[in-house]
Amino acid sequence: MALEFAYDKQPSEQHKWDVSFANELASGETISSVAITATLADGTTDASATVIEGAGSISGALVTVTTKAGTDETDYRIKVVATTSDSNTPETDVLMQVREQ
Repeated sequence: MALEFAYDKQPSEQHKWDVSFANELASGETISSVAITATLADGTTDASATVIEGAGSISGALVTVTTKAGTDETDYRIKVVATTSDSNTPETDVLMQVREQ
């Protein structure tokens, strides 16, 4: 999937944000689990332990992601992959830009 959105944060900030999979689910289909990973924006280095807090939470068609930390002037690609009750795996990517202000 293409980049869903991008946002800026400062290195010391922690943010919670939601990803909606409502348009990806069939009637009666639910999200069973979610996997959240982070890499440097160029895809070369796993940064999940650095910028992802916890495993994420599921509420209906929404997945809540918490991001933390990060290195100033560094861009990260956050990938959120849901597994549904019908074994589908919709995903979305978010660009997180860490900038000290």
